[in-house]
Amino acid sequence: MVPFAAVDNLSRKLGIEPRRLLRTVGIPDRTAARRKKHGFLAPEEADRLLRVARVVEEAAHPLLGDLPPRELLDSGRRG
Repeated sequence: MVPFAAVDNLSRKLGIEPRRLLRTVGIPDRTAARRKKHGFLAPEEADRLLRVARVVEEAAHPLLGDLPPRELLDSGRRG
């Protein structure tokens, strides 16, 4: 089971409002309100949210040249 809090966490990471993320994964406002009250997403909703999270993770990784972000903080490093 995926907690509803995962919506807030991912939307914060993406820099978008949770409502926009919920619409993106196909969860209407009224359904979202029920899920939030219950505390968990339905399995198919959780699957769609996790797919978005995976795509975001995979898209961001190549941009760093397979280096962990902390490695890029060294100002003497040349890319």
